[in-house]
Amino acid sequence: MQLEQKLHSQSSIEATVLSCSADHIEAEDDFFDYVFVSLVCCSVKDVAASLQEIKRVLKPTGRFIFLEHVAAEPGSSCYHWQQRLNFIWRRVADNCHLNRTTEQSIIDAGFVIEEIKYEKMRKMIAVVQPTIRGIASIAPE
Repeated sequence: MQLEQKLHSQSSIEATVLSCSADHIEAEDDFFDYVFVSLVCCSVKDVAASLQEIKRVLKPTGRFIFLEHVAAEPGSSCYHWQQRLNFIWRRVADNCHLNRTTEQSIIDAGFVIEEIKYEKMRKMIAVVQPTIRGIASIAPE
């Protein structure tokens, strides 16, 4: 069942599913209470611009929820292979980067990470397994 169909079947949930570029979200400023992304930051052309756009459409009291695969721990065997394979992986996996430091990018974009879990994505090859899952809010100015 498609996400839109599932959401429409839940009368108590008010949600909008967008299908647009992450660096140009089709919504007004301060519009959403929550923005959820899953495996987006790994493949966008400009992570910083995409995160700024998420920040733009998120209400000041809103929450940014993310699930992203990321670079492994520096110095690990997985990290070493991510660095070696990233050039090829990007070409065969629609610009997906194996080695992005998305947690730091979220912080650099002006978010405060409130919760974060470091887990492995099961049933994936080792170089894609490291993930972060969390919730962030806009940092006070």
